[in-house]
Amino acid sequence: MINLSNYILEKFKLNSNNVEHEVKDNELNFHEVDIPHKLELDLTYKTAGDEQTHSNKMKAYHDKGSNPDRLVQSIKNEEKLLKRWLLTIKFDWEKAFIVFRDAIIKRGYFTKDELYSYIKKNFVDTTWRSDDIRNKYKKYLTL
Repeated sequence: MINLSNYILEKFKLNSNNVEHEVKDNELNFHEVDIPHKLELDLTYKTAGDEQTHSNKMKAYHDKGSNPDRLVQSIKNEEKLLKRWLLTIKFDWEKAFIVFRDAIIKRGYFTKDELYSYIKKNFVDTTWRSDDIRNKYKKYLTL
């Protein structure tokens, strides 16, 4: 019986680490605002190849552990910075998300509320996405 209880406790410990915290609406760290049309346009890829290029670059940077501060300094183009910021979520790269977001705000391109409203509208409030994906994006609205 002792072995069984030890087994159950160990199983509970192992599984408890894999449980994602579900973000509640009252935990969101922004005020929802209208999304500027320019933000929508800048985050729209012109071609599938363009999207793949940005995605491949960010994946390579993420996988080799690049410094997000240095990456941001090397990007001078507003549209490129915005697209790379959004890809930080795809690769679940929280540190880079914060650095890129702060650079966008500091350069005066958009506000935090505008960026987060974009994420909420296009990734969290969509019914066709799975709950796992919506929660993944929702997590970023608390950073």
